[in-house]
Parts: sequence; structure tokens; C-alpha cells
Amino acid sequence: MKTISAIAATAMLWLLTFSSLAMATTLKLRPDIELVMVDGKKVPGSLLNGADSLELEKSYHQIVFQVLKSVGSSVGTKQTYRSPGLIAVFDARNLSEVAIRLPDLDDAAARQNFSQSPTYQLVDSKNLPIPIRTDVLPVGATELSGEIEKRMADYNRSGQAAAAITFAPLPSAKASTMPNAAANPLDPLSIMQYWFQQADKNTRQRFLEWAKDRETQ
Repeated sequence: MKTISAIAATAMLWLLTFSSLAMATTLKLRPDIELVMVDGKKVPGSLLNGADSLELEKSYHQIVFQVLKSVGSSVGTKQTYRSPGLIAVFDARNLSEVAIRLPDLDDAAARQNFSQSPTYQLVDSKNLPIPIRTDVLPVGATELSGEIEKRMADYNRSGQAAAAITFAPLPSAKASTMPNAAANPLDPLSIMQYWFQQADKNTRQRFLEWAKDRETQ
């Protein structure tokens, strides 16, 4: 029964792939960026491990990310620069691809300036900047890995620069009302289906290979 359930889940995820790819915008990822949230939902780190893109519906989106950059001399001890939590809201309805363009952060002064006043762009497939609303999430690294969904829900109800009430469910809501949200946020299969649709092709393939290996265990 365990094997049959795994096969059924894998087949269902494959079917979900085709409908999501038909109308999708590719969010290009890069090694020095950690994607924390998409549309009010925390992104599982294991899902994006090694992924170079994420498929989004052609709609309005809000992302939260951090810049992580290894700094230090080639012979000295390496440290990791971590930016504040960065929020960006953009319209992907007419875009096939979106990427994050960062300034040069090689020297300490540039990194300090970026932390105090982050300046970056989102660009389309032609490398042209697109309109965005941005803000900084005033929380520390520990909080970003903790109750981030609650904090972003509070932020999105605040009316601040990059707030998006669409991604702020009511505190009493038992399920998200987002059109692309998991049908039941407490159901493991529903959660897998939601994030499988968001992942790029290579990440989906790695997941399916992992699921197949699990069938034999």
C-alpha cells in the first residue's frame, strides 16, 4: 500500500506539472540569494537546494529574500555577509522571466550601504528593469527562519511600501484564500502539490527521482 500511495502521489504531481508550465513566469535564482518567501508562504529550503529557477503563475507576486555572500581574503577566514530581509512586489502577468539584479557588493563599504539602503532591480528576459515596490523586513536572521509567515502577514496588513493584503490571510482563517495556495495547509500531500507546481523542471525531476527511490525502501 505504501508503494501504491507513493506511485499515485508521483503521478498526480506529474499531471500538475503540465497545467502549471503552460502559464508560468520563471523566477531566476542565483547562488548568492536565499529565497525566503513567495506570496506569503515560506519556501522550504530543501525544495530549492541547488535549483536555479522557480515557476510562478502569471500574476502579481511578492517575494522575500536575503543576499548571502561569502566575504574575506582568499587566504583568511571566510565569513558570510547576510543582508536584511528584502521584500519585492511585481507584476508577472506579461513576463516570461524575472531575475534579481544586485549591485557590486565586493567591498565592505558597499555591503554596509546595501544593508542600510538596499538598492537592486528585478529585470525581465531582455535584462530590462521592471516596475517593483520594495521594502526591508525589520527582523533579524533568527526571526526570518522562525515565525516568518506570521510576521509577513502582519506586515501585509500594515499598508507599508511593499505590503500586499492579498497575501495576508485573516488571523482566524483556517486556510489560505490565495488562488494558488495549497487546498489544505495542514495536509502534507496538499503542501507537496503546491510547492511542486512552483518548482522549476530540474527540481521537479530531482523530487520525482527521490520519490521513486523511496518506493523501494
